[in-house]
Amino acid sequence: MPIVALLSSGAFGGDLDPVAADPIIPAVVQTAPSVTNWSGAYVGGSLAYTTGSALYCDGDANGDDYDCDDPSDGLPEPTPEGGMIGITGGYDWQRGNIVYGVAGDLMFGDLSDGVDSSTDPYYGCGSGDAHCGLEISSIAMLRGRVGFATGDFLPYITAGLAVTQATAFDNASDPVDGTYTNAVIGVGAEYMVSDTMSVGLDLLQIIEGSEVIIFDDFCTDCGPTHFSATMARFTLSYRF
Repeated sequence: MPIVALLSSGAFGGDLDPVAADPIIPAVVQTAPSVTNWSGAYVGGSLAYTTGSALYCDGDANGDDYDCDDPSDGLPEPTPEGGMIGITGGYDWQRGNIVYGVAGDLMFGDLSDGVDSSTDPYYGCGSGDAHCGLEISSIAMLRGRVGFATGDFLPYITAGLAVTQATAFDNASDPVDGTYTNAVIGVGAEYMVSDTMSVGLDLLQIIEGSEVIIFDDFCTDCGPTHFSATMARFTLSYRF
């Protein structure tokens, strides 16, 4: 019998059914979430609320009750606070999700506080319940920062130097201008609103230092010292 007839007659026990092919399932490609490009220069404006603190005492560390290293209770401790406005700018570099850069800030305000001394003989404040005070007019900062970009957000940490322009005043001498140079640290986050605009929030701590604004015409090496400040700030930046 011809082979074709055998096949057509089912000589091998039945018809030959075609083998069904496995369905083709398309592969699912996992794509990493896009990361905003933060590299480049930026410049912008900022609004902040700042609280400062200083202590009136003797910077000579001469062992009396008003020694700055061991101040007695009741020494004047002005705490100037209020709003500030300023400009900010810097440059960022980016490698993958890591963003690092430098930033500069210049903040302006009119923060002032005067307090009465309750320590007899009212050292550094004249006599009686005399005012001792401190006024902050500007704060300039130069900082480095490192962040981790995720989507359009950039949380970061920052550290650098802050130079505060201040004026010390009391009832016994003329006001004296001076500066405090302190370390500053902080945390913050930015959000990329568009290709060229970002908004940010940060919290900066100006760490307490030992510099003194000295009343030379009243006492030897005395005045407001142990200056520190905390700044909460909103920024709006244009990115090039």
